[in-house]
Amino acid sequence: MERWQSSPHGSAERALPYATLLRPDEPTPLHLVTQTHNAAFLWRLNGGANLVNFRPQGPVFSAGYSSDGKFVATGGRSVRIFDANEDRITFARPLHKVEYPHQGLVTSVEFSPANGSNRFLTTSYDETAKIWLWHPDRKVSQMLHELTGHEGAVRFGTWSADGSRVLTVGRDGRPRVWSFPPNAPPTSVTLEMFPPRADAADQNFEQLGGAFSWDGNFVAVGGRDVVTGESIGWVWNLAPAPGKLPRLHATIRGHGLGGINSVAFLPNDDRLLTGGADGTARLWDWQKDAVLGEDDPPLAADFLISLVRRDETTTHRGAVTSVRVTRTGNMVTASSDGTVLIWPK
Repeated sequence: MERWQSSPHGSAERALPYATLLRPDEPTPLHLVTQTHNAAFLWRLNGGANLVNFRPQGPVFSAGYSSDGKFVATGGRSVRIFDANEDRITFARPLHKVEYPHQGLVTSVEFSPANGSNRFLTTSYDETAKIWLWHPDRKVSQMLHELTGHEGAVRFGTWSADGSRVLTVGRDGRPRVWSFPPNAPPTSVTLEMFPPRADAADQNFEQLGGAFSWDGNFVAVGGRDVVTGESIGWVWNLAPAPGKLPRLHATIRGHGLGGINSVAFLPNDDRLLTGGADGTARLWDWQKDAVLGEDDPPLAADFLISLVRRDETTTHRGAVTSVRVTRTGNMVTASSDGTVLIWPK
């Protein structure tokens, strides 16, 4: 396990929650982007060097790292795109600004992981998500799609590994998976609880983060019960049978109170890493290969192990705000205590 301090700029900044971002094309973490309330930071991991800080002159609620490592985006009131290529003379400089990408604050920004893609996703408190195309040669961006339908703030959005679909989650407790057929408007499917309820009982849940499985067949979402505060996670099977709608496959309970903030599948997709407000990161067996009957309730995921430091009982001394897993199984956890931990596979 390796340990990195998230920010070289003092305890006040380190104490704030932030995200951790890995380059999708690096099977072993070599570069890392972390984010605090007013900046993003690029790190080189072989030596722990803080290469540069990206400061957009405004609040930062999210950050994105392009798959080729050339750009970093920050999201707040605006979206800023910075040059993250060390080999260019414009390294660390702001290249582009989307002045008002949404009618509310940007809650997440993420570049598509698809090779050669310059699309990026934003979500917002204004109940929408948007897909943008970044033109690095002209240093401009254009909005391609506005994704509407959520009834509450959209807290988080992410791409599938091949960049063909998007998952959005938020305050309404109804995750959506979006597809983008050629020459047609985006389509979406809502991931329902089991059994579906006409009175929308799932409105009691707020969802905070999510992830596609590496093969794209499953989606995991983390959140909390807004009444009791209980931390809960869900795993949906996106294609349980030909012609069938997605169905809830498993639920995750055991993180205590406050919420599951972030989730990530391990490379073979049969294990799930979760990070919670209780300061722990946990591995779960969500019984991927189990076959559910038409009327069977969702399974209960089996807790396997907590990732803990020596002589500690929790993963971090603050809430675990972000978890990431590389294609080779390296796990990364980030926390509001201002640290990043890298766990070998």
